[in-house]
Amino acid sequence: MTRSFLRPRIAGATLLLAAALLAALQLHAAASAWESGLAAWRAQHEQKLDAPDGWLTLVGLDWLQPGDNPVGAAPDNRIRLESTAPAHLGILQLQGDQVRLLPPPGGFPASLRIDGHPAGETQLTAANGQSAALTDGT
Repeated sequence: MTRSFLRPRIAGATLLLAAALLAALQLHAAASAWESGLAAWRAQHEQKLDAPDGWLTLVGLDWLQPGDNPVGAAPDNRIRLESTAPAHLGILQLQGDQVRLLPPPGGFPASLRIDGHPAGETQLTAANGQSAALTDGT
């Protein structure tokens, strides 16, 4: 084989190698962008889960029965909370698809808040369709 015959082949192989390297660099850049986007999503998702009203702060998941559903730490409540909660926090009254918060005997504990405001008898669905947030203490 002569040199003139090998030159185009070497040039073609060099060009092919350069194209492969460029494609690998672009693939690496795309993978890095995806990984950084995934890391950002995970951080945001973890922050939402760990927020004061996130899923990680959920203390119970109980289905409401039609009628009155007393809530608190006392054993006579239908929905039992941990022992640090007030004995009788309130009564969730389910009628159809509506839920009302009613005071327990003796009234609401001073620490109970609805969307940050002192608790009072109320419908628990806000006007914008969002559920009201009930908190006790911090």
